[in-house]
Amino acid sequence: GGLGINLQTADTVILYDSDWNPQADLQAQDRAHRIGQKKVVNVYRLVTENTIEEKVVQRAQQKLKLDAMVVQQGRLQNKDKLSKDELMDALRFGADKVFRAGDDATITDDDIDAILDRGKKKTEEMAAKLEDNDKGDLMDFSMDGGMKAQTFEGTDYSAAARNRQGPVIDKLMLLEEDCSKQRVRKPVTNYSEAVSLNEGGVPRKMKKRSKLPEHMRLPRTHEWQFLNAPRLEELSASEEQLFLKLDPDFYPDDMSTLVVLPEEEAAEKAQLLAEGFLNWGRADYKDFVAASAKHGRDNLTAIAGEIEGMTYEDVRAYHTAFWLKGPVYLHKEWDKNVRKIVWGEKKVADHLRLTEATKTMFERYEDPWRDLSLTYSKTQSGFTQSFTADEDRLLLCLTHTCGFGNWEKVREEFMRLGDGQFDYYLLSATTEAIGRRCESLMRVALNDLADWERKEEEAALREERERKMKEAKLKAETEAKEKRLRELDEQLKTLRKAQEDLERQRTEIKAKDSAE
Repeated sequence: GGLGINLQTADTVILYDSDWNPQADLQAQDRAHRIGQKKVVNVYRLVTENTIEEKVVQRAQQKLKLDAMVVQQGRLQNKDKLSKDELMDALRFGADKVFRAGDDATITDDDIDAILDRGKKKTEEMAAKLEDNDKGDLMDFSMDGGMKAQTFEGTDYSAAARNRQGPVIDKLMLLEEDCSKQRVRKPVTNYSEAVSLNEGGVPRKMKKRSKLPEHMRLPRTHEWQFLNAPRLEELSASEEQLFLKLDPDFYPDDMSTLVVLPEEEAAEKAQLLAEGFLNWGRADYKDFVAASAKHGRDNLTAIAGEIEGMTYEDVRAYHTAFWLKGPVYLHKEWDKNVRKIVWGEKKVADHLRLTEATKTMFERYEDPWRDLSLTYSKTQSGFTQSFTADEDRLLLCLTHTCGFGNWEKVREEFMRLGDGQFDYYLLSATTEAIGRRCESLMRVALNDLADWERKEEEAALREERERKMKEAKLKAETEAKEKRLRELDEQLKTLRKAQEDLERQRTEIKAKDSAE
């Protein structure tokens, strides 16, 4: 009920754990009675018979009645608090039926309707008792509505009747005594359940201490060292058996020179130890994962700079083993590490994208320290602080000059070059706040650059379209001219042919006239 959610479509409320405070249950019911509810809402309250839950429900109903009559007018102060004796009496209520209940008792589907009817009947009886005792409650401010909290259905659970109830109450008395005793802290040898218990929850047998000399014992190995632990343990066990069979009289003076394994197995043990990374502690392993997430898995130079005491060659060898053997040796930590590194690489890629966008924006202006401008709204996320346009321009230019992430240097230069030394707000701005502001400005620059590129692409497309239209128009005009010229040539040929025909007819006429 206290979540503050509105369930306009919910039409059923089930109260399975009644509260001493009835307002909590009312709030739960109110969730389904909000504006927009068009269905009939059914409220079911689940109460275990002959237990303290019945007293909780009765007391909650009495509180609601008193709240309406007295409490809202301020006439009752701290009257509803339970004393220790009252609480114990309520807990003892129905104890005999709880202890005497059969373990094999079951409820079938046929009994559900009977249980609901009986619950409805008890609710009506309790409401009738409360109505009958309204007058008495107002006169003496009694909290029990005329009903004795120790008597239910003719059974007396009061302190006077405890002796008659025998072993039933004795169990509760013993329980009360056990609860009242002071707790004694037991000594604990190991707080790690993973170490003390195996997968089945059975106590794990402690590993026996090796009886080998110091130079023969296996060093303590971990999964991030990528050692073939099962094979090494086999070789160590074989070595220990051979050592125990050796006569102490034949021990050399210098025990560090003693070798009991055959030459082939001794060489295999040395090779397996050399293939691992015994000098890598857990801190180095964690630093490697964190540096891979910070700089990217392939930036080995930056990763080596983050791990103290390790050279570039050490990091390169561990990098190869980590990505090759990690899925087999690291088990559950592998997926977690990969997710962390992938998430970090996305951040690195995002930072590179922001850096390139800022560089491109910086190069677009002849004098960016004076002319660079950004388009953003004051209500935009990350721009609720009182920075001016000149201060934003200076911050973005300093970010490009000092580099992404060097926020301390950016803040120092900003205070030196800007008006920060005279502005209380800027003086109180932390390095983290300046860094967040610079990163937000870089994102704005990225968006502005994307808008510019989009507009330039649109302008280029528009110019290309216009050029094609001009070419098409010129081509159409040229074709029209060529067609007109061809038509004129045809007409000229026709005229010339007609002229030739006239000349020929004229010549024929002259020749005919001359002959006559």
